[in-house]
Amino acid sequence: MTTSAPTTQPPLLEALTSAFPTEPAPLGDEVRRLLATGVPTQKHEAFRYASLRKLRSKAFDFSAPSGAVDSPDLFVCSGLENRRLVFVDGMWREELSSLQTPSQDLTWDVGPSQLATAPEHHELASSDFFENLNQLGDTPFFHLQVAEGAIIDTPIHLAFWNTSSEETYAVRRGQVRLTVGKGARISLVTSTGGQGNYLSNHHLQFELAHGAEVQHYAIQEDPEESFLFDSQHVLCSEESKYSLVAIGFGTEITRNRYRVDLLGERAIANLRGTEVLSGQREHHKVITVHHRAPHCESNQHFKTILGEKSNASYDGMIVVDQIAQKTDAFQLGANLMLSEEARIHIKPSLFIHADDVKCSHGATIGQLENEEIHYLRTRGIPHAEARRLMIYSFAAEILMEIENAPLQNQFADSFLARLIRVEDSLSPAKIS
Repeated sequence: MTTSAPTTQPPLLEALTSAFPTEPAPLGDEVRRLLATGVPTQKHEAFRYASLRKLRSKAFDFSAPSGAVDSPDLFVCSGLENRRLVFVDGMWREELSSLQTPSQDLTWDVGPSQLATAPEHHELASSDFFENLNQLGDTPFFHLQVAEGAIIDTPIHLAFWNTSSEETYAVRRGQVRLTVGKGARISLVTSTGGQGNYLSNHHLQFELAHGAEVQHYAIQEDPEESFLFDSQHVLCSEESKYSLVAIGFGTEITRNRYRVDLLGERAIANLRGTEVLSGQREHHKVITVHHRAPHCESNQHFKTILGEKSNASYDGMIVVDQIAQKTDAFQLGANLMLSEEARIHIKPSLFIHADDVKCSHGATIGQLENEEIHYLRTRGIPHAEARRLMIYSFAAEILMEIENAPLQNQFADSFLARLIRVEDSLSPAKIS
């Protein structure tokens, strides 16, 4: 008689079991549901392109947020030194923040989670393991509120910094809810970074009232050895507008989950981003834009530059309800391959239940053209600089969408610095 060897839990679930009790309810019920769901594998369609096996070779813990960080190496936004709210391991740190006094237009508070939810009509919107992990137990919560009619054009900087445990990957969770009042407008910068080994599991929720507008600029500068499984949910009411420009450089695994619900007529969502990846870094985007009302517009445009053995994917979904007539939706993923060993996966999809719509998608994968490089070299530009100009011009279209000029320059400088590192990592044989 043979007996099968006992199955062992994935390290992340072992840490979860140690940190959270399965009794009493209601927390225990949430824990059991998450344990039953299990850590995703590449057999799960929404995770098929990420190298999730890497999670099985690490040890994790749900240790308390660090209290010993004095001066984290945060992304510095020129001109916004006095506009920064700092979060360490998901928890707001007033003593590290330069913006410490609420105003009539902008207020905030901390406390138990108050995340709002929209009706879910697609299983992918509510079955994500890492979104559920973020909402388990007493996750640090911060609520930022923009008053009705307020205009905040000088950006507010939300700086997220993660710390590590000594021997394991610390799971760092946090929630930020931004509610923008009727007719209000705010410009916002979010930056992420950290030191050492950690798994970032933060969630942002933006709620836009009638006619509200949010301009959101995001930069991810986390260390290569970290994991990022962050998520974002945007709820747009009638005639509101959400615009995102995001740049990133990948980590051991970066997976950004975006959900956008267009709830009111004539709501608009523009999502744009660019990444440059080197080594074996990974960057994956999973996006669902759900048109739930008539006359709404959405645009997705992402560009990725891949070097060495990097790995990226863009899984973009547009859902149009039957009521959402006159929808205008577009998505495009463009990719530039600098190495034959890099991998890119693109999966645009449309689920359209209305008949009077304009929806389209596209994808491109290409390499640098020798003829164009040769043209620049005949004008006296050295080979390496010619390549760099060509690569940068590929991403510049996205960076130009940043309307704040000083911020655009800083994002561009960070992008170019990382691009130079990617180019320097390539052997002469690969760039000849």
